[in-house]
Amino acid sequence: MSTDTNPAAPALTRLAERYGISSHFENAYGSTIAVSAETMSLLLSSMGVNVTSQTEAQDALDRLERHDVRDPLPATVVVVPKNNWCLIQVNDRNLPSPLDWRVELESGEELSGHFHWQEGNYYGSDGNVGLTIENLPLGYHRLHLPQMNAATHLLVCPEQCWLPDKVEGGYWGIAVQLYLMRSATNWGIGDFSDLKALVEVAGEHGCGLIGLNPLHQMFLDNPEAASPYSPATRLCLNPLYIDVLAVPEWPASPAAQALVNAPAFKAQLEECRASSLVNYSGVTELKLAALRLIYQSFSGVAPPDRHAAFAAFCRQKGDSLERASLFQVLRQHYARTDVQADWRRWPAELQTAGSQAQREFAEDYRTEIDFQNWLQFIADEQLETAAKAAREQGMAVGLYRDLAVGCDASGAETWANPAAFLQRNLVGAPPDIFSPAGQ
Repeated sequence: MSTDTNPAAPALTRLAERYGISSHFENAYGSTIAVSAETMSLLLSSMGVNVTSQTEAQDALDRLERHDVRDPLPATVVVVPKNNWCLIQVNDRNLPSPLDWRVELESGEELSGHFHWQEGNYYGSDGNVGLTIENLPLGYHRLHLPQMNAATHLLVCPEQCWLPDKVEGGYWGIAVQLYLMRSATNWGIGDFSDLKALVEVAGEHGCGLIGLNPLHQMFLDNPEAASPYSPATRLCLNPLYIDVLAVPEWPASPAAQALVNAPAFKAQLEECRASSLVNYSGVTELKLAALRLIYQSFSGVAPPDRHAAFAAFCRQKGDSLERASLFQVLRQHYARTDVQADWRRWPAELQTAGSQAQREFAEDYRTEIDFQNWLQFIADEQLETAAKAAREQGMAVGLYRDLAVGCDASGAETWANPAAFLQRNLVGAPPDIFSPAGQ
């Protein structure tokens, strides 16, 4: 039971619950652990609620309840259909009848209808009305109540996780840290061609899935910040996984071939291959130098269908790709100056995504931003080639990609959407059997 409904709970605990902060958790041994008052106070402070005592917490709670006008719908609603009906609580009993509703489906289609409420309709524990809608497909949708000027993200979920058809009898898989794979052809870090080769070999022996470390985009100006769990953004891929020689434009780039075949380049490449640890700085320098020359060939001699495919990729990825690429270029620009690469140290006009200063910067550095976009295009192509190989091998699942829970505080995600993050907080997992110090 939420402590928000328990008037005997301390005021600080009830205030924290109102702001979505849990007052306790169950550890790996099944014991209930109380969250300290200090932690709750610090989290509240990061949300602009500064309380240092139970008296101040009670005053803040009283003010909140006096001025609490809850929206008819929360920001997000998660529902599981029951007998093909979805039940959605509305935070208001004074509803018009009929109540009009409209749902924008993730497919782009729309559903609409009217709901007549009356005594006997479902009410929640707090007396709210339950709006029922039939035949909503699974997915991420948008619910609108036009008469109440209210809307919410509507997530319609299945009752259980998806299972592949071939799960009967079980199957086995391999967990791989892609960056640790070595082959005769890679450049000292595993790449997508290595992944494809592994898929083909493992698939022939009945492997059902390949589990991968997060493949997220990192910081090209600081390659040694290489933890896949602290990425710049989870919306893009790490271009270091590109197999340079597998890029379609490689054969049409004499400049890139001359570079890669030069004695000094070969010597540096052999050093990266011989290193017992991944030489992130060395690999980054080599790959970006070669890929930059290949991109120049792509821009000049690639056939129209390749340019069309690249343009379609950029359109599909939209603003998220453009901003991630702009971020990388800004990072590299400021890494070469006295200003730190951390965006929180940039000039104020460049800290706000979409600002006029950013647009002007993007115009000046358009070629470099397009190069970053192209790196994502190539990485996406090569990862899809490996995924296609898994499908052709008949793997039950295929590629299973890990997702980092968070991102680097100085990365593209926090820069592009700072309002979605509490900048002064770091949140980890509590201690468990395998990680006594937490994560």
